[in-house]
Amino acid sequence: MMTSDDHHIPCGTCGCPIGPRPHKGRVPDSSYVDPHDPCHDGQRPLLACSSEHLAHLEEKVRGRPYHEAELWFAKITQVMARHHYGISMADLSLETGLDLHQLEAGALWITQLHHAPRSAARDRGAA
Repeated sequence: MMTSDDHHIPCGTCGCPIGPRPHKGRVPDSSYVDPHDPCHDGQRPLLACSSEHLAHLEEKVRGRPYHEAELWFAKITQVMARHHYGISMADLSLETGLDLHQLEAGALWITQLHHAPRSAARDRGAA
């Protein structure tokens, strides 16, 4: 539900305020974890001022590779940020909804990303 303050959110393409009737979409993005609804994890929301700008945003994000391990890493990071003093593997599994294999793969994601050759790191969405 949009509030009056939401009208000032900038378009993801041109930066203009989206106004009272934004054009909304969702695209697959393994780096995105929804802060409120885990059902939307891996589905980045997009807002634009027009259908043309929304199509541009969708195309831009869809060109990014999708990696399950990256999504698992994002889920782990989100949960760990709430536990400054640490969390057990069992509790981490419960809060992320991931099994131990997925937790391990997610934890290795960042290591593999930083040890990949420069071109492979760029393919995964790194700068």
